[in-house]
Amino acid sequence: MDLQEELSAAVDTGALLALSDTHHARPARPLGIREAAGHLVKVYALEAPGRTVTGQDAEAGLRIAARHLESARCGARWGSPC
Repeated sequence: MDLQEELSAAVDTGALLALSDTHHARPARPLGIREAAGHLVKVYALEAPGRTVTGQDAEAGLRIAARHLESARCGARWGSPC
């Protein structure tokens, strides 16, 4: 992966790579059970050092999960067209 080609200029690549240098404890915080694309999902916040998952972050993650679950439902595995 070429970080310069694939990441936005707004991303601090040095800080991003520093997170992967060594193991960092990442606390998991339960955010409850939510609905996404007709599925009940357990939502957790996994936080990197010095970062906090906000409600807005959680909602964005849930939207991504819903799109993923919806596309999986439309696949050949489920046998139903969309």
